Amino acid sequence: MKLYGSYTSPFVRHCRIVLLEENLDCEFIETDFDASAQKSPTKKVPFLEDGDVQLTDSASILMHLRQKAGKTFPSNASDYNLFCEVNTVLDASVVLFFMEKRDKLMPQSSIYLTR
Repeated sequence: MKLYGSYTSPFVRHCRIVLLEENLDCEFIETDFDASAQKSPTKKVPFLEDGDVQLTDSASILMHLRQKAGKTFPSNASDYNLFCEVNTVLDASVVLFFMEKRDKLMPQSSIYLTR
């Protein structure tokens, strides 16, 4: 099993934590922005290769890892809702980070981004 990602991505971190919690053997392959654009159809990290299984979203990767460990993901709708809320905030933070650092677009310059 191979997990591709960056050490700084919060989505990759979720997957790495579950791998450690479940004591699953997995090779971590650090991947930069350009490599992820070539290897993943979403052009983002993380992505996972486990035999014939190819997953490109942290939620599906987490589900796969928990199921490999004989557990369910999530255990109930309320827990899943909290997970989704956290992912929404994380995704917005990552988008803002890249817009500010790469495009020099600040939230103050966009009504949408100030939301």
